[in-house]
Amino acid sequence: MKIQKIYNNNIASALNDAGEEVIISGRGIVFGKKKGDFVDNGKIDKIFEVKSENRNYVDELISEIPDEVMTVCQHILEKAEEKLDRGINTTVFLALTDHINYSIVRAKEGMEIKNPLLYEIKNLYRAEYQLGLESIEHIHDELEVELPLDEAGFIAFHLANGAMNEDVGKLRDITKITQDMLNIVKYHFNLKFDEDSIQYMRFITHLKFFAQRVTHNETLEGITDEEMFNLLKKKHGDTFKVIPKIDSYLVNNYGYALSTDEEMYLVLHIERLRRKIQM
Repeated sequence: MKIQKIYNNNIASALNDAGEEVIISGRGIVFGKKKGDFVDNGKIDKIFEVKSENRNYVDELISEIPDEVMTVCQHILEKAEEKLDRGINTTVFLALTDHINYSIVRAKEGMEIKNPLLYEIKNLYRAEYQLGLESIEHIHDELEVELPLDEAGFIAFHLANGAMNEDVGKLRDITKITQDMLNIVKYHFNLKFDEDSIQYMRFITHLKFFAQRVTHNETLEGITDEEMFNLLKKKHGDTFKVIPKIDSYLVNNYGYALSTDEEMYLVLHIERLRRKIQM
């Protein structure tokens, strides 16, 4: 790839084989090089596509982040891809790098921002939160900056956003809906969740994707026939009693009414969870 602009030793913009400008990163990838030189493709760790309308934003963002912070961020992203076993897209790369840089600036100035979703993030995005904890520890080791646990939550939130492929606002809603529905089920049946059980994790996963449909106002329907639904309702009548509470919560807060299919799948997951707890 041909270098178009060098941001630091590890990051540059370059032209790919299709003649499109992309952001490339890799340790020391452009050390000793200049604009117009070619990069050894074998040294490229990541390639990020950049939309033309975001060109100025990307230039400004990367240019204002100190080299040592960018190096730390790259390490965090590499660890995230390795441990979460998924790629990090351009949006998350930019947003997370920007956030970490400003969290370091705030910490040096003695400013601390509370994370209102810290409990939910710790509960719903455990792998990402663990990476958040490891990230603030790495930042402390490399830059001697102490970040609060709230920042581990913010980092986890950005990483979770990469998995859901949503903007931050929608992910915030998804997280809140998931936790609120968990609480409705928990207190209606007076359950004590085993948060390490596979049934609990399955339920969480179902709720996350259900909440994602709510935020997009997409309804799952046309799958279950009336006879099957009635049989299920008769068999699991006690579990169905929580459905009006969930429906009321969704209608009042998001203008979203449960379809018959959504009711059925929720009941099946809740019933499986209750059975496991009561065994």
